[in-house]
Amino acid sequence: MEPKAEPIPPERPGTDSDENSASTPRAEVARLTIALVAAAISLGFGVGTFLAMLPGLAALVGLNAGQLIWLSAAQLLCTVVAVPIVGRLGDMFGHRRMMFLAVAVTGLGGLLLATGTSFAVLLIGRVMQGLIGSIFPLGAALVRDRLRTSRGNTVIAAFTASMFLGSVAGLLTAAGLSDAENGTRLAFWIAFGVFAAAAAITLGAPESVVRAKRSMDVRGAVVLAVGLGGIVLGLSEVERSGWGDARTAGYLVIGLLILVGWVRLQASTRHPLIDVRGMANRRVLPGAAIALAYGVAQYGATTATVTFMASPADKLGYGLSMSIREIALLLAPCAVVAFLSAVCAARLAALAGARAVLVGGGALITLGFISMIAFHDSTTSFTVALVIQFAGQGIVQAMWPTVLSAAAEATKRGAVTSVGQSLETLGGGLSNAIFAAIFGTLVIAGTDVPTESAYEWVWITCAGITALIIPLAYVLRTMRRSATAE
Repeated sequence: MEPKAEPIPPERPGTDSDENSASTPRAEVARLTIALVAAAISLGFGVGTFLAMLPGLAALVGLNAGQLIWLSAAQLLCTVVAVPIVGRLGDMFGHRRMMFLAVAVTGLGGLLLATGTSFAVLLIGRVMQGLIGSIFPLGAALVRDRLRTSRGNTVIAAFTASMFLGSVAGLLTAAGLSDAENGTRLAFWIAFGVFAAAAAITLGAPESVVRAKRSMDVRGAVVLAVGLGGIVLGLSEVERSGWGDARTAGYLVIGLLILVGWVRLQASTRHPLIDVRGMANRRVLPGAAIALAYGVAQYGATTATVTFMASPADKLGYGLSMSIREIALLLAPCAVVAFLSAVCAARLAALAGARAVLVGGGALITLGFISMIAFHDSTTSFTVALVIQFAGQGIVQAMWPTVLSAAAEATKRGAVTSVGQSLETLGGGLSNAIFAAIFGTLVIAGTDVPTESAYEWVWITCAGITALIIPLAYVLRTMRRSATAE
């Protein structure tokens, strides 16, 4: 028998009836909107600040390019495990309560970035910031609980737009502090302050009413963490022992086998951590693969690309010799391009179909990476390549959830989209870990500085994986048409 959620009293806001939902007090809607906007701005601000300040963090603490990539990989892999756990806890104990926890812990992780003086401390901080990925799902769930009419869609739109605004604000803040004394530390202190303020504001939001009476899949969480840990250990050994070392191979094989076992475990669990059963549909699998490939494009090459932009060409023979300010001022317009392309994608999809637009987005991302491989010796050509890539990312980011949801059964669309989001993050986390291993092996003799070919291999890998979006979108479209014909 399926567990039952506590019913919402008819007279309270957030019921299933349009009349009661529409009569939700304006003050309550305002408090909910303000809290979600604050949380979204803190999310975007933290991401923008970290990305722009990577070169400054490396210089401040003495990190090499491989270690910078590990900082990104640690956060993303933690997100893979944390998001379904925190989401389930939100269902059980309240989404507002867990959103406050996610924002607060992410802020404390930022505090370690502001004060840390070693790679280990920074790594712990980034692991804590893995909870950042749960902010949006918790916020969306809170809106669905309290507002179940078109008003809720308006609040979620404000939530999404605020993440973009926060990211641009973080990038511009980094640009403004780039030449200041202790500018890197100050930027992370400001980010900590933004998270602290957002955490306090979220306490003013109304709590969700529905409570799910189901237990946490602790076993699934532990097995997933152990499997990912095995792969991370294997990749971390590559720098010391090489790809052919028996211990390296052993960690990787064991990690993969554990993850295969985890998938089987989730499929047989009554209330799994991640509902993989919803993916057991031949029309859904191509969309899931698109989400995984997009994660590589969205997160995989970002740290490596920023590091390349900051690399001094006069000393290394490659790089763009850009300052933190120049990097931030370049990435901010690219973020705007991604946002605008996402908005335009929705309108283009209404004319040509979401899958056709998805094909175009995948082609743009691939073209961007190919251009970076061929023309990375010029700031102008590299900038053009980045703009093309970001335009494609905005399109795919807007379209893959729509395509994946449309391919799923109506009763499983929420679960399937949630798994797709986990796959996106997993693609970014694993690709970062692999690229960190590449940066640890392809180094200039006598140093820990990666060679130019290390960056090229990152972009080649990303181009190859994101190119798969094109045939996958076509297959998804064909299968959908076949299903309709039947």
